[in-house]
Amino acid sequence: MDEASEVWNDLKKRFSQQDAQRISSLQTEICALRQGSLIVNDYYTKCRILWEQMNDLRPLPICRCDPRCSCALLDDIKKEREVDRVIWFLQGLNDEYNSLKSGVLVLDPLPDMHKVFVIAEKYERQLNITNLTLNNVEFNHANAVQANQNTTEDVVAAVNYHNRRNNGSSSGNKAAKCTYCGMTGHTVEKCYKKHGYPPGWVQGFKSKGKQQSVTATVSNEAGSSTSEQL
Repeated sequence: MDEASEVWNDLKKRFSQQDAQRISSLQTEICALRQGSLIVNDYYTKCRILWEQMNDLRPLPICRCDPRCSCALLDDIKKEREVDRVIWFLQGLNDEYNSLKSGVLVLDPLPDMHKVFVIAEKYERQLNITNLTLNNVEFNHANAVQANQNTTEDVVAAVNYHNRRNNGSSSGNKAAKCTYCGMTGHTVEKCYKKHGYPPGWVQGFKSKGKQQSVTATVSNEAGSSTSEQL
């Protein structure tokens, strides 16, 4: 019996000492803790770990009255700690939960920590559904814009190709330059000076229409002349 009492007293002395530095560090961690990229459940778990560590360093006081009094002081202390936890938990939530924070903090009395945690999880699920819907709308809109852009590019490409075809057939190859005679409008493969002029060609008339007119006139005159005149 004496040995058990000594062991208990030793443990009491060892763990009842309050480490002010550790308490200060824990208080800083609790106030600075933020949800960040964590889901509500993981964030709440981290909060609980810090709160339990603080309880070990600063346990609830025990009534020393003999006989023990019947006042509700201990319950009031528990409620105050519960309110502190609710406030710390809400402050660490992301900005997306601002409406939840303001809605809970105006309640009197404040709900207990477990109820606030359940409300935060439900709010998180609602946020996920809303974000998923918005992402789907943005994805569909992006696909529609891309499809319209592709269609526009196809139409422009077709028009440009058609214009190139028309310009090439109507105006000829004006940019071409013959390497034999140095003139523009034809290449060396179609150079008359190198390969010879076509039948009926009259020098001095470059237009095809004029060549045909002159050729027809010469033919008519030749047909109406006599052999002696020829």
